[in-house]
Amino acid sequence: MRTVDPFAFFAEHRDTIFRWCGILGTLLVLFLLVRWQVMKRGGWRVVGRRIKREIKATGLAFAAPPRAWLRYRRALRRLTVLLRAPVTWRDAELAVLSAREAAAGGSVPYAVRVDADWVRVMLAGRAAAPGAPEPPGPWYPDPDAPGEWVAQRADLPAIAPADAGPCPVLVAVGERHRGCVFVDLASGPTVTSVTGDARNSSVLVQVIGAQLDARMPSGMVTVAADVHPRFPGAPVRDAYRAALAALGSPSTPRDDVTGMPVLPSVLIAATLPDPLPPELTAAPDDGRPPIRVLVNGPGRGHTRRVFTDRHSRVAISGTPLLANAAALSRAVTRTLRGFPALPPPPPAGAAAGGLTGSELFQEEGVVAGVPAAAAGDRAAAPVPAPAVAEPREPAVPAEPEEAPAAARSARARRTGPVVDPRHRIALTKTTTAAAASVRSPSAPPRGTGDDESALPPGRSSRSTHRP
Repeated sequence: MRTVDPFAFFAEHRDTIFRWCGILGTLLVLFLLVRWQVMKRGGWRVVGRRIKREIKATGLAFAAPPRAWLRYRRALRRLTVLLRAPVTWRDAELAVLSAREAAAGGSVPYAVRVDADWVRVMLAGRAAAPGAPEPPGPWYPDPDAPGEWVAQRADLPAIAPADAGPCPVLVAVGERHRGCVFVDLASGPTVTSVTGDARNSSVLVQVIGAQLDARMPSGMVTVAADVHPRFPGAPVRDAYRAALAALGSPSTPRDDVTGMPVLPSVLIAATLPDPLPPELTAAPDDGRPPIRVLVNGPGRGHTRRVFTDRHSRVAISGTPLLANAAALSRAVTRTLRGFPALPPPPPAGAAAGGLTGSELFQEEGVVAGVPAAAAGDRAAAPVPAPAVAEPREPAVPAEPEEAPAAARSARARRTGPVVDPRHRIALTKTTTAAAASVRSPSAPPRGTGDDESALPPGRSSRSTHRP
């Protein structure tokens, strides 16, 4: 067997051996330096978790723009479909009026969310507090979201109840959980201030003003200067006087009996008048709706504060409401011409003969508001006998009465003649019906935690499209 001289081998491969020794030595030094830094930061496991987290964050940062664009397109399609259908606005108004009647003065509905099958009303007051009694059907409280009542759109009453509350003035403020969020400007404080991101707050005020101008009667919405760059409005004090005079205009919708306006006048301004008019701070008058002010900036006194950030998220101070308004301006621009007119509330005056509108629909013999003595005298009055006695027909057993109109499905009623919401009449029940069991839906909508409306940092707002 042939042997190799090690000295001769080393002399022949000296360069290669030195090269590999240098490489191994460099790698060892680098390993020792890395290990020293890793031990300073908590060990190999801690550093490994941190590296994985940074890699995941980098991937999300690269994927955020496409995901935000897809989320924006989905929200735009949903808002366009919902706002284009007049039945969406009608169901939202029916939900507010029905929830106000069910609360019986214990709470005030200030917002409503409508999606394809469900309607959710957000209330403020005693009826919305934890431990409050169960609301009547079709409403039931959401255990995961205190202060919110849920119902199916098909279970809403076909006729809006007439109460002493104001007519709801709903405006869309964004999208949440596949539904459109509406805020009632006729309830709560008379001044609504929009603050937060300067650009998005200006766009939100313009979008709300466009909705009010499209739905309310002509002359009821007054826009002051500096609200829209393409609209040369009047100074704020002159605009306030014009809004105050709109309540006395002959074209203002009024009650048939009292003659008082049934809809508020709206002023949209960049700043509040200084000094503040006493009408905005005085107690509301039951006989006259107050002027509603929408201001782009901070308000003074009793004010509803609406916040919007650079990601076009909209929130109301003191409430759990959170909506995504990134696609609202473009959706309103596409559907503005098809918005239904704002229906005034039914007349609350007395009808002929001293009977109210609801008493005219009472069953025979059960007339509310008429004294018992008068009813007895009316029944005991002599009736002239007929000249010829005719044989009576055999009695036919009466068929069971149908369920009240308020308990029928709104979807079933829509297949019949369409009831104009401008002439809604409240039917008063003559007998106390047994409380119907509230059916819990199989898949109720979510109440809190909106993953779709939360936009990641770095998302550029898409609400810059002005209507």
